[in-house]
This record gives sequence, C-alpha cells and structure tokens, in this order.
Amino acid sequence: MATIFIEQLCVETLIGIHDWERKVPQALYFDIEAEADISAAAKSDSIDDALNYTAMAEAIEQFVYESKRLLLESLVQDLAAYLLKQFTAVQNLQITVRKPQAIAAADCAGIRVQVSRN
Repeated sequence: MATIFIEQLCVETLIGIHDWERKVPQALYFDIEAEADISAAAKSDSIDDALNYTAMAEAIEQFVYESKRLLLESLVQDLAAYLLKQFTAVQNLQITVRKPQAIAAADCAGIRVQVSRN
C-alpha cells in the first residue's frame, strides 16, 4: 500500500449557513490522502494501472463546485462516499477541508474525516 496525496486543492463554492454565504462563493482548501496498492502501476509504468491523482482532483473540484451544501460536515461525508465509489482502488481515505473565512479571528476552521472501504 502507498499513500497518494493532494495538498491545498482550492475549490470555490457556495457553502455556509449565513445569507451572505449563500450568495458569495468561498474558497475551500482540501488535503486528500488515499491509500491504494500501487504495485501494478509500478510494474507497468502505465497511468491505466495507477490511482490518477489528476482525475481525483478534477472529480473533487466538480463535486464540491456543484454541491451547494450548507455544512462542511455534510460536504465532506458526501465527498468521501463519492470518491470511494469513483476510485475503487482506494482502500482508505482521509480528507481535510479548510474554510478560511469561517472564523474572523482564526486563519481557518475545518474538518478532517477518515473512511475505509468495507
């Protein structure tokens, strides 16, 4: 097993419970760690055998942009389920999402979840 990661993926979306948050897109920052067996890709040297992190980043961007969730909690849980469904090679997944505009006196607030394929 290996960990494939994406750090600080920025996605603009509508998220939040306040009226202004439903009108003004905010930047969310995602860190993704996905555990997968990379032996076939290492042997073949082919992207077809790899967990394609570019495809994963694009899937995250599209899902988050289209989501329009109110809470980070629902967004990150739904995103985790979506990624496990779309990327079947992933056995374990950790997602950290940061919302810089959440608390004025803090750099950011956020949530981290870990899910495993059962």
